[in-house]
Amino acid sequence: MYRNHLNNNNNKQGLNRFPKYIRNIYLFTKEHYIEQDIDRLGWDEMVELIQSVESLPDEKKDIEHSLERLHQRGWYYKVQEDQLRVTELSISETTSKQENRDHT
Repeated sequence: MYRNHLNNNNNKQGLNRFPKYIRNIYLFTKEHYIEQDIDRLGWDEMVELIQSVESLPDEKKDIEHSLERLHQRGWYYKVQEDQLRVTELSISETTSKQENRDHT
């Protein structure tokens, strides 16, 4: 699953297979994780965060559907029962740590 995600993510075809509103949710949440320097967010927190952005869907069922689809396709993964991480950020973090160890 991670290999497919990385290959798809490198050429953006994987994300482009989603409807625009789902892509926008993913890109927004990924940017939020980076800006806030966090590695996970609770499901309810994420739904509330997305609802607070005017340009994103505000219906809870639409947001939950989007998060589920992104999770099922490997763009997010569950850390605990109710927390999500952005897979791409976790993989790049792991790679960076490995590269740092290799150079020391």
